[in-house]
Amino acid sequence: MLPNNKGISITTPLVTKDASNAIGQLPPIIFEKSPISYSNVLKGRMVILKKWHPRLNLSKDSYSKIPVWVKLFNIPHEYWNEEGLSHIARAVGKPLYADGLTESMKRISFARVCIEIDASCDLVDSFDLFIGDSSNLKLGENEEILVEYQWKPKICAECKSFGHSITNCSKLKPLLSPSENV
Repeated sequence: MLPNNKGISITTPLVTKDASNAIGQLPPIIFEKSPISYSNVLKGRMVILKKWHPRLNLSKDSYSKIPVWVKLFNIPHEYWNEEGLSHIARAVGKPLYADGLTESMKRISFARVCIEIDASCDLVDSFDLFIGDSSNLKLGENEEILVEYQWKPKICAECKSFGHSITNCSKLKPLLSPSENV
């Protein structure tokens, strides 16, 4: 990967588990079905990978929705199934998938779920889950579900997109006239 003024260029071939490395000594980046975490390598910067083609534009795109791994704590036992975890994860965003330990219930201290979050919505740190009969609120209780984000992306409050804060928003910077753009 090479950083440049337009983002980051991937110089290593992108392959799947079954493909071979045609370039020789360059190590392949292996993709399975989950987003890659390069937090130590990229120091918390957002990276969006695009499929290469000859006319690929390397300009930065604006993203209003991105996938993020979250940990969900205090999940009641009766919600430890696909339907229950999806119901809980929808309070944060659109659930995409859970990690293997969550799916197999080999770790039940928390559920780790990849969730698509929306820049126009607030990131929640906790929420109440009502457990009981929804037709009779007296016959139930609230369980506080705690949310921990593996990584919190920068969100611009002005343009409602990820990757920069309001102080770096291009919509707020004055445009130069053609005569000033020398």
